[in-house]
Amino acid sequence: MTTWELIALAVGILPVIYRAWQGWKFGATVEMRHVIVVLFAILVTIRYWQVATELVERALTMDARLLLLAVFAFVYTAATALAAFAVGLRSEMYRSVQSDPINSIAGVLAGVVSGSLLGGTLAMLLNIASPGKFDPAPSPLVGEVIRWPVTVYRFVETDIAGVAADSPDRTKMPAIELVEEPVPADAPEAEKAPEGTTLMRLRPTVVWN
Repeated sequence: MTTWELIALAVGILPVIYRAWQGWKFGATVEMRHVIVVLFAILVTIRYWQVATELVERALTMDARLLLLAVFAFVYTAATALAAFAVGLRSEMYRSVQSDPINSIAGVLAGVVSGSLLGGTLAMLLNIASPGKFDPAPSPLVGEVIRWPVTVYRFVETDIAGVAADSPDRTKMPAIELVEEPVPADAPEAEKAPEGTTLMRLRPTVVWN
């Protein structure tokens, strides 16, 4: 397992440990609020990721990876704030005076769910931010961690909402592709090149499929 795979795995696992501990500490009722908030935010963000990205892309020129990350962060934050307000996430949290093992265990399970969604989302964004680091492809375990938010989304979209795999309404997912293109003539590196030489460069672009 490579260093980048270990980093992605740690990014995916640490939120699970933290949220499971929070679930044990505060119980199932509180932790289920986090599950609802995280799940809602991920579903909304993935659903409108392409639309929001294309809107920003028309107005701003920036690196494709930065564009995807910035749009995801903005939409996710807005969706999280809306869901947190709806479920009263910031309302007073308390622990039962009498220890309730069943409630604590249920809280741990809810924490594993919310933590896995958070961790998978962070690992997915790490993969977008660093294309080519998992070469030629991540190991099966790391690949599942990276794809976990999309797996959950596809389950909701296909098995619950009933959107067919070949439907035009099916949500498209982004990928970073490196496109080879000539270096502009006014670029510093082009000016230093021998006369008659055409320099090429790789430019990251967003592809939706």
